Amino acid sequence: MPAAYTTDRNRIIATASLLSICSFLYYYRSGQFLLYGDAVAHMVIARRVFDSLTPGLTQLGTVWLPLPHILMMPFLASDWSWHTGAGGSIPNMFAYVAAVVGIFRLASAHLDRTFSWFAAAIFALNPNLLYMQSVAMTESLYLAAIIWVIVYLDEFRARVNSEGENLYTPLIKCSIALSAAMLTRYDGWFLDAICAIAVIVTVLGARNPRSAKLIKPVAIFILLCAIAPSAWLIYNWRVYNNPLEFYNGPYSARAISQKMSASGEIMHPGWRDPREARAWYNQSARDNMGPGYWGHIFFWPALIVTVLACFAPRYRTFAILWTPVVFYTLSIAYGGVPIFVPEWYSGAYVNVRYGTQLLPAISLGFAMAIYFVLESTALRSRKKEVIALAAALVLASYISAWIKLPICVQEAIANGKSKTAVEVALADYLKQLPLNARLLMFCGEHPGALMRAGIPLKHIVNENNWPFWNDALVAPAAHADYIIAFDGDPVDIAVHSHPEDLLKLAVIHTPGKNQANLYRSQIKSIAR
Repeated sequence: MPAAYTTDRNRIIATASLLSICSFLYYYRSGQFLLYGDAVAHMVIARRVFDSLTPGLTQLGTVWLPLPHILMMPFLASDWSWHTGAGGSIPNMFAYVAAVVGIFRLASAHLDRTFSWFAAAIFALNPNLLYMQSVAMTESLYLAAIIWVIVYLDEFRARVNSEGENLYTPLIKCSIALSAAMLTRYDGWFLDAICAIAVIVTVLGARNPRSAKLIKPVAIFILLCAIAPSAWLIYNWRVYNNPLEFYNGPYSARAISQKMSASGEIMHPGWRDPREARAWYNQSARDNMGPGYWGHIFFWPALIVTVLACFAPRYRTFAILWTPVVFYTLSIAYGGVPIFVPEWYSGAYVNVRYGTQLLPAISLGFAMAIYFVLESTALRSRKKEVIALAAALVLASYISAWIKLPICVQEAIANGKSKTAVEVALADYLKQLPLNARLLMFCGEHPGALMRAGIPLKHIVNENNWPFWNDALVAPAAHADYIIAFDGDPVDIAVHSHPEDLLKLAVIHTPGKNQANLYRSQIKSIAR
């Protein structure tokens, strides 16, 4: 890379790091780390690997892929980072910086310096991305992985027809980035198949497709890309006796959708209707660029220029950034994954954050659209004015998003408000309990109360602790000092079935949520 690129890259790293830290501090001070129930669950999974009655790698569970939890583990070791949830943000902050640098590098290979900075700025300043990188969600990490996948795929494409160029390096790096994506989100499994096809098509289009120089590195690439999903299938088979536990098990997205439907049938907008499903996903992507009509200003030029660029082989790699549209269309239509956007469904917010997966495609596509317009029209002589206008549009969209609140923040607040209220109220009670007391609690619904109270998970008998869990459900008072039961959960059923030696201490009720009942065991001597 030339010296000018290295200087710009270092400036990008510094700027992105500053933005990341400022965003982190803002959301830390506003107390918005624990709004997403999924963020809390991710941190609980990471913490319980080493802080549990039954610690170990089997605590990584299923459904959610393991890489985000593994990366969070070192940062959740301190009591402060666990209590506040700050530890879960740190890997995402590093990933955010890496993603911004990746956007700049990818743009630099095809656009001039000004537009490379412009593409990186559109991506880095997005208000929704700044929030998602500040909390323990998986979007930021996944975006970093897929951006670098495209960087290395693009590098491989550029080298295919060059004599003496090393093809192993970009393909091995691409396989590493792909493995990270596949161990972060299932979107990555679909991306893996698309990238394998892209590599094969690139080779077939080379001057000498049967050359050993091409065949061997491609074979190694495909083999390496099979390792991550194979490892996860084997893990599920060994732990759950079902290699597809994450897909068809009781906690899978499909099973949850069926439970939410009174009829047992999956029913949400776009179910078995790919055209409608695509419309819902695209709207979520536009909402992540800005409220109202702002998203359309960036979405359509980016899409149009990507379609047109596919006619030029050197730009075809960029089209892979749009694969989330296909993946989520299929997931909504046939996988039981709902997306509700508030303007289309009575103010409901469900999985609107999935639209952030198109931020790299829109950021690069919009910058490319302006670049190609300038290069191919008389507007080239007014480059500064056109860039200033485009930048003003981006800033206006983002400012309007900040004023209204970024839609990912709106989603977190809308879905987490009542959950947060009950967890804060319960945490206030839990803080008053003896430090070494053993608790019995189902952690599938409100583990945030334990985080807020700063209680180590090794003091909790929960559904992830076998055989302690089964024993405790048969005789709650004999296996815990205190019992927390939410109406209808397994602990509540156990308490009603075996109420012996239990004294009710408190009832915690908040609007919109099942009440929590706190009991104390009256057995004086319990072998723990």
